[in-house]
Formats: sequence, structure tokens, C-alpha cells
Amino acid sequence: RSYGVTQETITRAPKRMISIMQGLAGQLRRQQAAGSDYLVGQRLSACDLHWAAFAGFVAPLPPELCPMPDFMRHNYTHLTPELAEALDPILLEHRDRVYQRHIKLPMDF
Repeated sequence: RSYGVTQETITRAPKRMISIMQGLAGQLRRQQAAGSDYLVGQRLSACDLHWAAFAGFVAPLPPELCPMPDFMRHNYTHLTPELAEALDPILLEHRDRVYQRHIKLPMDF
């Protein structure tokens, strides 16, 4: 309740996630065509960092780069078929690039 989660928001969430991922993938393709590896402009922005962090909730980095308990990794990688289909490879390539260039790896909590 403290997060405003209702049955309605749970039902709407997958379609919203798909819409967001499709929008980000389209933006990355446009940026790539313009010669940029980033979501906005020619350098790292908060948008890139936000996507890289959020991507961990749909496809975490491999265990050697981001250690976490097995149950958490299972929960984060257990996508519905619709969400898995919407996870365009360009999104994971971008996530990996942001971590490799701008965030210390392996992650240490």
C-alpha cells in the first residue's frame, strides 16, 4: 500500500514496461544512426544511468560482474514471454556499455 500498488497497477505494469523498453530501443537506434552510443546527445546523461540501473530488474549483469543471491537473480530474470520479447538486444548492449565505461565493475555491495 505504501507504494500505491493496486491490482490495476499490477495489471497495467507489463504493457507499460514494454512501451518504455520499445521507446528506449527506438531512441537508441536513432542515436546510433546519428553516431552516438548514448540516449541523449553525445555523452553520458542521467537517462543512460537510469536505464542501466533499471535494466538490472529485467536482465541483471552476470554474476561475476554483479553478485547477488540466487533467489534475487531468479526473480529478476523470470520475465513473462511478452517482456522477454520486448527486451531488445540494443537495450542490453547499452546497459553493458554504460557499466563498462562509467561504473566500477564488478559491483560491490
